[in-house]
Amino acid sequence: LVTKSFNYYQINISAYGQLSLALYGRNPDGSTIKGVPLFDQKVHFAFRFGSDDSTYYEYRSDIYSGWQEVKIDLRRIAALKDSFMVMNSDTIPIEISTQYGKAMLRVVSKAAQRQPNFSRIQWVGIGVIRDEDDINPQNSFGEIWVNEMKVSGINRLSGRAIRANFNTQWADFISMAG
Repeated sequence: LVTKSFNYYQINISAYGQLSLALYGRNPDGSTIKGVPLFDQKVHFAFRFGSDDSTYYEYRSDIYSGWQEVKIDLRRIAALKDSFMVMNSDTIPIEISTQYGKAMLRVVSKAAQRQPNFSRIQWVGIGVIRDEDDINPQNSFGEIWVNEMKVSGINRLSGRAIRANFNTQWADFISMAG
């Protein structure tokens, strides 16, 4: 995985419903047939984001030739973490996953009493993960591109706003406005 740490600031995506990116897979043999699974479906695209490399959310899917849009439902991955926390104590490490269409969503926290949080993202990892049982040497070569990473579906926040104006004047003594 290629990783990037944001040590001096935290990214907050808690107000959004979806994270998306464009993924391009190139067939190692050079063929250009779109939508064909690559690498015998034994090499997978992985996108991780969280506090660090031991506390993160993960999206994992097969890689197909050509451009494909990856959409991660942030509410669904948050619900996955919440369901684990309701059923288990916060004193045990988190490792839970669920099928997400043709992809997999995971929540991982290797340290007890730590959990990933959408409001404190300080680490991102993007790359490929190869199955341990894959012995095909052709699956060691290939190319992926990632582009247009963005969040969307901002949650509406309810609230109130009040505007007041105050003016007073006491004869020739004092006048106030605010």
